[in-house]
Amino acid sequence: MEIALKQFCPIVFPPGGGGHFFWELMSLHSDVMPLSTDQLMQKLFKDKSIQDAVDRIKDNNPSSFDQTQAKEKHDYYFAPPDFDIVDQDADWEINDDKIQINQCNEDFVNKFIKPNHIVSMVVHRQSQFPLLQQTQKQIVFDNFAQHVRNSADKVAHLEWDFDQWSYDLPDCFVLEVDKFFYDWSHASVELLMLCDYLDIECFNKAQFESIKQLWNYYRSMH
Repeated sequence: MEIALKQFCPIVFPPGGGGHFFWELMSLHSDVMPLSTDQLMQKLFKDKSIQDAVDRIKDNNPSSFDQTQAKEKHDYYFAPPDFDIVDQDADWEINDDKIQINQCNEDFVNKFIKPNHIVSMVVHRQSQFPLLQQTQKQIVFDNFAQHVRNSADKVAHLEWDFDQWSYDLPDCFVLEVDKFFYDWSHASVELLMLCDYLDIECFNKAQFESIKQLWNYYRSMH
């Protein structure tokens, strides 16, 4: 399935880094689409208000981490390679200002993803994404040690060596996780800067207040 490169912004983050929830915050913007097929359908057709969106995201992120893991369906319409298969690479082709993503739900994308929509993909193991540097935009998590430790304390099966974390993406937007999820004054500025980076309008007042509500909800669990 081919889309414009300007629509596509992968998120590079470690397991337990909060990347899924971060993108759910971003998806309160009218043009930013959730990662999940089910969540996207609910956003487009079930949410009747911004509070409906907040309630949906809270329901998808219950206070129990075990329940959260069960809720995360990973039903991506743009599928990343299997994280557990180290030598499996993303099947992409990039030509000029377009990217062809071959592992996707093509009928779904054709029907529901519009030219103004911003979509993403989970990137945990960068070696599985040989064309990542050729994308126009990437959001990369860094300085996440404390947050990942907090997650690891609550999710027993979270095992990964983060000491080797590195990235070579000169045009990326770097998100300092241990600040973003623990300091609202920092996070609020980053969110506005992300709108500029993604070339979308700034969040309106209702969206921004709802993001803060969800941010506080997530913060209370960490």
